[in-house]
Amino acid sequence: MSCHRVTAAGGNSRVGQRITSARAAAGIRLEALDEFVSPQAVEEAVRSCGRLDRRWCASLPASAVVYFVPAMCLHFSESYAEILRKLTDGLRGAVHSGALRVAGTSAVSKARARLGPEPLKVLFEQVRGPLTTAQSPGAFAFGRRLLMLSLDGTVLDVAPTPANTKAFGPPPSGSRKPGHHSQVKLVLLIACGTRGILGARFGPRRDNEVTLAKHLATSPTLSGGQLVLMDRAFHGHDILARVSRRHGLIRVVPPFPWAQDPSVDYYRFENALVQMAVLDEQSAGQARKTHARIAAALAGEGTDRDDLPIPIQLEIARHYHLAQQWDDAARTQFALARKLAMSGMSFWEAEALSRQAVDSIRRLPPRTADRDLRLARAIELLLSLTEARWQCQPGTEQARDLEGQAREAEEAARRSGDAALMARTAVLHGRVLLTTQGLWPCLDKLREAVELARACADPIVLFAALSTYGGHLTKQDLAAGLQVQLQTKSLLEDCRPALGDGNDPIRQVRTLGSQLQLGVNLFDAGYLDQARDRLTRCVEQLRTDPLYANLPVALNYLAQLYVAMGSEGEAATALREARDIDEAQGGPSNWHAYNTALLALLLSRDSRDPGERMRSRVLAEEAWHEMEQTWKVDLVPIVRNLYAEVIVTLADGNTDELDLAARLTDETVRETEQTGMVRSKVAALSLRSRIHLLQGESAAASRHARQAIAILEEVGDLPALRTEEVLHHAAVVLRAADGAAEADELARQAREVVARKADLIHSPADRDRFLQEVPLNRAILNGYGSFRGTG
Repeated sequence: MSCHRVTAAGGNSRVGQRITSARAAAGIRLEALDEFVSPQAVEEAVRSCGRLDRRWCASLPASAVVYFVPAMCLHFSESYAEILRKLTDGLRGAVHSGALRVAGTSAVSKARARLGPEPLKVLFEQVRGPLTTAQSPGAFAFGRRLLMLSLDGTVLDVAPTPANTKAFGPPPSGSRKPGHHSQVKLVLLIACGTRGILGARFGPRRDNEVTLAKHLATSPTLSGGQLVLMDRAFHGHDILARVSRRHGLIRVVPPFPWAQDPSVDYYRFENALVQMAVLDEQSAGQARKTHARIAAALAGEGTDRDDLPIPIQLEIARHYHLAQQWDDAARTQFALARKLAMSGMSFWEAEALSRQAVDSIRRLPPRTADRDLRLARAIELLLSLTEARWQCQPGTEQARDLEGQAREAEEAARRSGDAALMARTAVLHGRVLLTTQGLWPCLDKLREAVELARACADPIVLFAALSTYGGHLTKQDLAAGLQVQLQTKSLLEDCRPALGDGNDPIRQVRTLGSQLQLGVNLFDAGYLDQARDRLTRCVEQLRTDPLYANLPVALNYLAQLYVAMGSEGEAATALREARDIDEAQGGPSNWHAYNTALLALLLSRDSRDPGERMRSRVLAEEAWHEMEQTWKVDLVPIVRNLYAEVIVTLADGNTDELDLAARLTDETVRETEQTGMVRSKVAALSLRSRIHLLQGESAAASRHARQAIAILEEVGDLPALRTEEVLHHAAVVLRAADGAAEADELARQAREVVARKADLIHSPADRDRFLQEVPLNRAILNGYGSFRGTG
């Protein structure tokens, strides 16, 4: 057989091209090789191993032998001679111009020996991979986020040659006689969807698969974004340690407090998707049983669960929930929610756990002994933690859901027979009704709550009920509400030790709310410096208290007080702090809208900075849109009025702007007739009279001004509404409409109110600032009026 030397000077490139066309012509269909193994890759593998420098038979150049090996495997039913014939037909003229003959089987054996395994090994390293595309079925898990691989082993027969026997051992013995072939152990890392091989490791049959897999575990083939499936035998060996060190897919962790076997290593999954995949292999019943065992192991026998670290307690709660052990889950979730709320570690986690506790208790059988008691307490905790973010329009699905929860708690408390809990849930229901329906239904329910509190003979419960009822009663009747608050104040000293219980988040929320309400009531009654001191203390306490959800509310009241005392700079600072707190928590908020609208009004009056004045218009509009999203019945008309007042302050005669402000105030008047928010109705009527006057409609202006005064005369002073301001603006309107005598009387009443409030201020410096730095007070005392720039 003639031979010649094949060099790298282009001849071998023609060989590769010719082989490709020869396979197609001769019927050797190696589609996988056609797609993933290029002739250039074969040539590079042969060249890198130095095989091009050897003498080759013309019919079996090195590249042809490389192709011959996978051809044998893919066409195992064909004889060597048939495969060689088809390859040779395609090679004629590709190697040299002479004739090619089909090589014999001995020539094939010699050619394979000359080639050796190295080129094939190099070629495998070049082309190995998953062979997947985005459309490969079964190749990815979790929506193509993880490439699915499989790690497993098998056994292959090899020729029983002395070399193979030496390398791999003798043929295995059967039950009756020895085997005929030596065998090798092969462990593969394969892509599930395509069977593309990413890694392989050979060894003697006697080798353990895990031993061979260790080498693949540290291979660069493994990386992030892969999900490797393996038999359970792999999991219990140090292959996990190798994967942890090399790839970080799992992490070694110290033994847990509940661990009992010091010889066992502990791991956690770095990727939750991997953990999900492992658990998904279990049936639903097996998974629940697994979670129950984990929860019990974490809790430990004879261990005080409260002494465990918070992360362990969270895991216990989670596993009880997944195990559907609702009683244990509810107890753990509720206790942990209270603990997290009071510690300030995670207010949002406390809210989530309280929701889970409510859900778990609902799943308990109705005849469970303490089910109703626990359900009422869990809903009470949940609504107390979320109250600052209640937002819903009357009649909406959100309103019905909120009312449903409050009603469910009240009914559960009644079934439990706990008198104190019945009173507390009635108070809770009253506060919900203020948000969902308005003031009148709220007051009706709160009166009922006060009677229940008196009946239960618990001074702490009575304190909470009276404080809530008195605070909301001031919205309708300031004098009557203040009278109720006086009773609350006398109870405060008696209850102070118990109210300081730091282990009850509901009680702490109520206590801080009551203290805040007392400060607001002092403000409404005209005791400005006393109110400032109490509100300042509340703000400082809320800044350091874990349950600081009411801090934006307290800052709002304090800002209003600063405005009333002539400290608008401090008011703006307080409002900006309140806005920052809400913005850090994310999402729209009704109190954020209120604080934004109030800040906008302050900026609109600041003549020193024209840019800030113009920005105030944008802020006011943003505040109103936010309030439309979040909707709280008692705050909606306030923010709408503030928006209208900013527009009037900046209108400068613009009729379109004045028309917009008029529509806003008209809407407030209509709405408050349904919701009972009297103070906002008076403020809207007063502002509407000013708009009419600016529009040249003096008769309409007088009519609305008189309506506002008539309501004041009927109900008296109202909270968060400066009586002297309503009197002063009515006097200005009536004087302009030829009602001088009536205007003079209103002006006199306004001066009396200002003087009375000044007399109640103890500090001379504060008193002087109140009289001289508040623009409204200067206008009242000096006998002039303007609808722009007054405070």
